[in-house]
Amino acid sequence: MSTSGNASPSIQEIRAKCQEVFGCKPFLWQCRALEATLKGSDVIIDVGTGAGKTLAFFLPLLFRPSGIQIIVTALNILGQQNVETLQRARVTAISISAECATAQNFQDIADGRYRVVVVNPEQLMKPNGGFEKLFRNEGFVSQISSIVFDEAHCISQWGTFRPEYKQVSRLRYLLPSTPFVFASATFSPLILEDIKQTLHLRNENLTHIRLPNDRPNISLGVRQMKYAVSSFLDLIFLIPQSWKEGDPPPKKFVVFFDSIAESVQAGRFLRRRLPLEQRKKIRWLHSNMSEPFKKQTVEQLKNGEIWGICATDSFGMGMDLPDIALIVNWKILCSMCTLWQRLGRGARDRDLTATTYVFVEKKYIDSEREKAAKRKAAREQTKKRKRTETRDEEPAQKWRRVGDTGLATRVSVQAETETPEIDEGNVVDNVDPAALQELMEWDFDDESDAEEPEERVSWPTEERVLGVMLDLSMCLEDRLEVRRALYHEQEKGRNSKAVVKKRGVVSLPPELDDFVNADERKLGCRRVPIKAYFGSTRAGESCVTHACSRSLRSPHDVNSHDDTLRM
Repeated sequence: MSTSGNASPSIQEIRAKCQEVFGCKPFLWQCRALEATLKGSDVIIDVGTGAGKTLAFFLPLLFRPSGIQIIVTALNILGQQNVETLQRARVTAISISAECATAQNFQDIADGRYRVVVVNPEQLMKPNGGFEKLFRNEGFVSQISSIVFDEAHCISQWGTFRPEYKQVSRLRYLLPSTPFVFASATFSPLILEDIKQTLHLRNENLTHIRLPNDRPNISLGVRQMKYAVSSFLDLIFLIPQSWKEGDPPPKKFVVFFDSIAESVQAGRFLRRRLPLEQRKKIRWLHSNMSEPFKKQTVEQLKNGEIWGICATDSFGMGMDLPDIALIVNWKILCSMCTLWQRLGRGARDRDLTATTYVFVEKKYIDSEREKAAKRKAAREQTKKRKRTETRDEEPAQKWRRVGDTGLATRVSVQAETETPEIDEGNVVDNVDPAALQELMEWDFDDESDAEEPEERVSWPTEERVLGVMLDLSMCLEDRLEVRRALYHEQEKGRNSKAVVKKRGVVSLPPELDDFVNADERKLGCRRVPIKAYFGSTRAGESCVTHACSRSLRSPHDVNSHDDTLRM
């Protein structure tokens, strides 16, 4: 519903009205987004997690008394969360999922009973579904203030396994005069370009609200796994050893996994560290669970009834829990967008702080790659020496006739047995005795440690980024501008999975590789590759060249009596 030509409310009027209805004053950028929507422009809201995107969605309701907002969300649980927020402000809203996509509900929507309609892309784009019929109703379409895509990066990244996201391009033809709003904390330049092409956005009718997506109140840490991946022993710091009734509870945590099976296995492992009567304090949450159970679990975590969740992305984007103190990402198989969304669940209340850890296998650590390369070179040298010694000590040869030619041929006699080599890199030592005892109780067969990490050259006075040599005497800003261009060049044609195979070698995309190895590569801060990838600010802004005060201590300190989460 374009309102071009009508006088827009002033910033003071917007803030006063928002305070009256929602009990808070909007930021200037939220007011600017409203102004653009009221003028009929498409809007991109490119701001960090927890910055207030949701409030920006609701502001048009204040100045269009009969207007209707349609909000498209990736997760049903977020839809219900929005409905409850609006109900507290006495705004009528409904969340449409497969379970409630009834004829009566769509009739109520058509009759204007609800000011806000929240829906997932599957229901929105369902052939001959309720929304297709609504969009043919000119009276209803004239009342739509805007269509909002929450977590809009999914349009680009999730289209392969949720094809309805790619089909939303049809909406531009069905609703040519309706403003579209796209919001996310994780827009890379390539994702933005893809969305612009998919939804046919024109620069002359597009307002881009852009703020840094950094989260200064969360600390970033990367930890190399010490134990077998399938043992989950690296997570024992989450539950203090010998915890008993009456002890302080652990800090509220969420551990993210890329598979349902791992989330369940890890949850069971952590439960075993607690007394029987306390084991339900740890839950796992994934897409196969019912919506009521997910909602209940989130509420219990919010209220402190449970301590932690082992989750897939079913618990993730946009989940508005203000006080999660600890976020863990298990392995690094996701994309940079997914990783930053997950870590952004920590300390949504900007007055609080949170700690985040990304646990990675040793094959992704530069120093371990170099050790593996040296071991491989030593083995090759040993083999070469043995071959030379064998030739020098070749046994006496004898003549024998070959075939019927009557010719004599010299034949050497070789032993067919070889002594197996021992790879000292697989020897386990310095294992915590308490952890080792738990390790012996588990039956697992993990092959990840047996994989030979790929070779990597050392980085003394120059570095290699995707085959381009960079002089380390260059200033950090210039080096990162080169990195940014290379990140985006490599991203083209790559799907949303992070780990890729090239000639049989498993490797990380360069932005994640830099994130993991930021310290060894003298980047100064793990935020540097994040900022370079998303391009939200000058790459080195607010980061230092020697060390970052928000890069972490060791995990065993997380549940200590010292509550300080920043270094």
